[in-house]
Amino acid sequence: MLLVLLSGCRKSGEQGQAADSESVSSSSGSFDSENEDESLMLEGSSASEYDWEEEFYKGISYWAPTQWDKEEADDGASLKYLDTQSPDYFLLEYDNNTSFTSEEREDPLLYENALINGGYVDPNSSQGVAVMLGDGLAFKVTGSYSIDDISYQGIIYFIPVGDYGTIVASFMHAQDVDDESDHSCLEMVISTLKIDDESIPEDSRNLGITMLGTLPVTLVDDDNFVITATAITNEGISLNIVNNSDEKNSIMLQELSINGYMVDGAINYEYDGFDFSSSSLYLEGGKQQEVVLTAENLEEYNITDIGRVGIKFYCYDSSYNTFYDSDYLIFDTVEDYDNDSYATYEASDDIVYQDENVVITYEGITDSNACFGIRSLKNEIIDVSGKKVSVDGEFVSTSAYATVYPDTFCRMKLEKAEFTSGSEMLISFQITVNSSRYSTDNCSVNL
Repeated sequence: MLLVLLSGCRKSGEQGQAADSESVSSSSGSFDSENEDESLMLEGSSASEYDWEEEFYKGISYWAPTQWDKEEADDGASLKYLDTQSPDYFLLEYDNNTSFTSEEREDPLLYENALINGGYVDPNSSQGVAVMLGDGLAFKVTGSYSIDDISYQGIIYFIPVGDYGTIVASFMHAQDVDDESDHSCLEMVISTLKIDDESIPEDSRNLGITMLGTLPVTLVDDDNFVITATAITNEGISLNIVNNSDEKNSIMLQELSINGYMVDGAINYEYDGFDFSSSSLYLEGGKQQEVVLTAENLEEYNITDIGRVGIKFYCYDSSYNTFYDSDYLIFDTVEDYDNDSYATYEASDDIVYQDENVVITYEGITDSNACFGIRSLKNEIIDVSGKKVSVDGEFVSTSAYATVYPDTFCRMKLEKAEFTSGSEMLISFQITVNSSRYSTDNCSVNL
């Protein structure tokens, strides 16, 4: 999409060191984004002579003049736009910084302090203020800069994107040069700058997935529980659980995957001379318990060897208050785990539904249960449920639910009803991706 406006902006070197403290004034004729509503679109301004196009970069969107030169770093970590008629330019840089807390990224004062402590901002050579960028927070710094022997007025925005990313957007207007612009192009770009959730890089998002490495690995270590996966045995995955507190605490298994296949898991343990198998385990304060984590349906995927394990669980106290909710934790039992070497199940090519997020296949009938295969097509955690089911025109009271993680496959079963081959099913799926939920139309399935 192009925005055609009704005069010439103008290339430079790389950004240099900030000059001695000298803030940029906002008087008439100076470079300041607060003036855009009155001047930047006026006929005769530089901005009015260009064609403009909306562009996206790692969590932000903005309009840029199509006639400006564009230079992108090979690794995509920076993108520079250079005026062809003056030394003006703007530079977008992306940095992934997991040291900033979510509170710092949402509170203006905390964010300013984090930027200073992280070396992004020198309070002695520039002036800054927290501003709102659409619905999101940003920190705006103004200063004077000397770059390649050219004096620039600069406005720099530090923009948090996603959970970990920071965009540093530098807008540089050259002063006291023969071909000085009227800076309206830079103002135009600034006025259109906003957060764009769709273009946020994957490494800026906290997907709730953590890679732990190769056995043995620690799943949690805090004041309440220390849980360690120690080995693979003929029975399953050995876990050592220690309750560090003085209170009775419990662990509840939520998700389990083996070699990228979602399976039904259980915690197996001995108590008072009896063997138990359950999705949960409680442990008295100060006690230690050796347990074995088992998968109950490995045969559905033809799994014989365990190379990679994914697990999610939560811990709660005797009042059922959750005090720890784990990420989806992934660890390997072998060095240099390779997905292809442990791929033991081939999904059906009978695609029932597919979009940019997920593919759903019909996997046939097992023990009178209609089975569907679910695979995520994005680096996202996806929830899928089957609903509004009818067979040969008759409503069927049944339901199914599955969660799939990146690089995993799940067989979702419609239970509590008996299905037979030769029938026609209509089913709708409800799909949740990154907190966004939508429903499909009715999908036809020949059983």
